[in-house]
Amino acid sequence: MVTIHKGTFTASGKIPVTLLVDDVETANELIKLAKAANVPVVEQEEDISKSTINPVFKHLDKIASKK
Repeated sequence: MVTIHKGTFTASGKIPVTLLVDDVETANELIKLAKAANVPVVEQEEDISKSTINPVFKHLDKIASKK
């Protein structure tokens, strides 16, 4: 499953997008495609545990569950 969260415009006029991907192979393929299209990519180095209490992730989960 891929969840896309669109941010607000930055000073440069770009819209940052966060992809939350359950599958490692899908994530790697998306990174390869983005880099091939010259899209800046910031990779998450460590795994994010769903048990971690973080207000940002709670908010993202709340948004995702509404759709």
